[in-house]
Amino acid sequence: MDVGSKSENILEIKNLNVSYGDKKILNNISLNIKKNTITSIVGPSGCGKSTLLKSINAMLKEEEDAKVEGDILFNGININNMDLDEVRKNIGIVFQSPAPFPLSIIKNMTYALKYHGIKDKNTLEKKVVDTLEICGLYDEVQSDLNKSALRLSGGQQQRLCIARALTINPKVLLLDEPCSALDVKNTEKIENLLMRLSSEYTIVIVTHNLSQAKKISKYCAFMMEGEIIEYGEDIFSNPLDNRTLEYLRGC
Repeated sequence: MDVGSKSENILEIKNLNVSYGDKKILNNISLNIKKNTITSIVGPSGCGKSTLLKSINAMLKEEEDAKVEGDILFNGININNMDLDEVRKNIGIVFQSPAPFPLSIIKNMTYALKYHGIKDKNTLEKKVVDTLEICGLYDEVQSDLNKSALRLSGGQQQRLCIARALTINPKVLLLDEPCSALDVKNTEKIENLLMRLSSEYTIVIVTHNLSQAKKISKYCAFMMEGEIIEYGEDIFSNPLDNRTLEYLRGC
């Protein structure tokens, strides 16, 4: 199921197993993610998609009852051998429900920058403006940067969370159902944004929306019961496994 040559893969997941107590969530996952592409992960609820994302970001290290085995390599380096701050700096994540900090818009946008030691006011301001513009949000909020981010609409909050993740220039952006709580118009804005970003960032998105996966992703992985059943460029047009075909027909 490996796609692309080794040199093209920014992430290499090898024999990943995750369990909570006696319950196994991920079973022997091996997956290569190619640079500067969008890869979607689809499958029924509870099949382990979100757990896979959190594994890539090393978030499971924060969960005492999670047991993780196997290797995840970022640019050839095992994330277990990387400082957690360095992992999160390079591999950002945006969750299903918009989660802006209960701070002003500008403090949301400068939080990670200041955490990583950037203090210069002009540098901070330029980064905020540039990133908000990339996410199509600056024109909408430029006069309200000191107001609470919680006052933004749901779609604006989600774009803010994506912009916030981009401020520290991650190489990989993970998104867990980022449009599930949004209407059609805001969903389209997010989809168009992700397609633009994919020329500079590697994007991995978990989604139940098969039309969305087909529209925006170059590669797609189908998961079921903690395993990757099929992975490739033409899952939607030419599924090779009957389980994939049945899932696509059922949705």
